[in-house]
Amino acid sequence: MALHVGFSSGSRALPAVLVGTVVMALFVPMRWQGWVTALGGLTQTLVAPVSGPVTHLVRWVAPASPPRPADEHYASLEQENQQLRTQVFAQTQENQRLREQLAQLRVVVPSTHANVDYLPTQVVGASSDLAGQAIILRAGSRDGVQIGDTVTTDFVQVLGRVASVTPRTCTVLPITADKAEDFEAVILSTPSTMRCRLAPIGGGLLRGDLEDKRDAQSGKPLEPKVGDEVRLSDPTRWPASAQMLVIGTVQSIDQSPKQPLRKCVVVRPTVPDLSKVAEAVLRVAPGSARQASATGKEGNP
Repeated sequence: MALHVGFSSGSRALPAVLVGTVVMALFVPMRWQGWVTALGGLTQTLVAPVSGPVTHLVRWVAPASPPRPADEHYASLEQENQQLRTQVFAQTQENQRLREQLAQLRVVVPSTHANVDYLPTQVVGASSDLAGQAIILRAGSRDGVQIGDTVTTDFVQVLGRVASVTPRTCTVLPITADKAEDFEAVILSTPSTMRCRLAPIGGGLLRGDLEDKRDAQSGKPLEPKVGDEVRLSDPTRWPASAQMLVIGTVQSIDQSPKQPLRKCVVVRPTVPDLSKVAEAVLRVAPGSARQASATGKEGNP
């Protein structure tokens, strides 16, 4: 019982001690403020609530609940967002490809070639004729296709010419095939364009001797550069609508195997292997596809 009374008496005396300490701090000289400050810190530790340890103890006993996972609606929206982003990226690439094709078409299809019908089609197989390198397209005389028509890939890269036609299919020999005929081409180089006659050499490549063209001032022979663009320019054997279509780019410049004093170029088409394309575009005479199709329907119901 005495212990209880003593503790109560000490508790009632504690406020008086604190008040006295504060009053003494107001009148303590400067040289004594050091030990007074220490005494004040000790007093604050004894009387202030022990919030720090208590807080840590509470957090350890009852940790904060983890964030709730996204609900099904949010997950569905996120998945839809990712799908839309993928579609946008794909459309952006496709638009870029179409813009490049349109830019090329503005060069290779002048107004005099406007009367040409484009007939997209698929490759349906390989032909056993023409050394086994010919391909068969799903388009024939019923669609207005004729022997000699120009065939391209992506509208601008020359694939070859139609070698034979049936009512429903046609056979094309790529320009890089071993049995393909040589043809005239022009190299768009700077400062001057140069002509060459290209022939297949295997491996999907073409090679041809350069014309002897010299600089007007120095008299030195002009040469193209690796990467220069090569286009078809053979009006005597190819249709007018095929002129200035893309053949490829200059891969290397070497000494001519036929004339050591002349230079030759090796040209690689823009398509790695023309004999393995899946789609092609035929250039047919204007209106012939519609007329032939109508005639075929009347004669073959």
